[in-house]
Amino acid sequence: MASNKASDPNACYYDILGVKKNASEAELKKAYRKLALKYHPDKNGSPEAETIFKNVNEAYDCLSDKQKRANYDRFGKAGANFDGDAAAGGKHGFPGGMHGFSSSGSPMDAQRAQDIFNMFFQGEDPFMSMGGGGGPGIRMQSMHFGGGMPGGMAGMGGMGGIPSEMMMMMGGMGGMGGMGGASRMSTNMGGMRQQQQRQQQPTRFDAMKPGTKVTVQGLSSAQHLNGETGAVLYYEPSKGRYVVELGDEDESQQVSLKSDNLQQMVQGVILQGIDSDASLNGKSGSLLRYDAQKDRYLVRLAAIPRALSLRPESVLLPNGTCVTIRNLQAKPVLNGQRGTITSFDRQAGRYVVQLNQSESAKLKPGNVLA
Repeated sequence: MASNKASDPNACYYDILGVKKNASEAELKKAYRKLALKYHPDKNGSPEAETIFKNVNEAYDCLSDKQKRANYDRFGKAGANFDGDAAAGGKHGFPGGMHGFSSSGSPMDAQRAQDIFNMFFQGEDPFMSMGGGGGPGIRMQSMHFGGGMPGGMAGMGGMGGIPSEMMMMMGGMGGMGGMGGASRMSTNMGGMRQQQQRQQQPTRFDAMKPGTKVTVQGLSSAQHLNGETGAVLYYEPSKGRYVVELGDEDESQQVSLKSDNLQQMVQGVILQGIDSDASLNGKSGSLLRYDAQKDRYLVRLAAIPRALSLRPESVLLPNGTCVTIRNLQAKPVLNGQRGTITSFDRQAGRYVVQLNQSESAKLKPGNVLA
């Protein structure tokens, strides 16, 4: 979670990245990667995302450079770009006149922040390769409870302090009673119970499949999770919730979330029907998020680091994408139902969407949302 200082351009660089002042190069990279992916404006639509993204890049740009970091530790932000050689001839060196600053000391803007981001993730699709391993072996699970844990832990009953929108999942730990006052616990999980649950589930077409990349959004009681990315482990039809693994290889957590609080990320979408720039038609990319106010997808192209805001009609979703039906006038009873794309009829310009084992529908791209 980013600290509140991450949105303050005057905050300490170490505080912005959430690391200690003696942080290693590896720790800096890990912190930058997590925050840059979480708050990249292409993926995170929150009002503060662009500011935090620029602050994170400015902090990393300085601290990842040994000379800049040494100057920053000695002189503060104003001296981060101090050029000792240029100032060597000065009577009083750096403190007397600031004439040793390099041109790279200019304020961080959106383009420069994006350049740093692109350089860090060169040759990698950053948004589709992050977080959430999705495998049955959960490495580490961290939970924070506001109060005690009366009545044991089977079924998670009676756990005060857990936000209504989010329930920390602890599969395989039934029967642990009497843990009143527990405030935090970490444990290695084999994940056998979750694996058995997934194996027992019949094939569903109205839910995202295990392994689907998602971004958390719209949580009010656990806002620190908004923008986090992970992978679907399985769907719980009785609760209408997905169990999602968030985090990285070192530490992960499982959360149970409603579909409204998850944005599906779709790799391999194809652009079509763009009249304003026909050269874009046929290009592929990744769907990062949907802007409901504008009724637009945000798609990042695969060939070049460029993001486009496009209407759903211009974005062809791949087979296997779980979608929600909308705006049907001929058969409004289907609006709000979910299904999985099994094929695309190019001649008719319609998806074949499987709703359940026996029912499917042919729908235009504008009548479904990922």
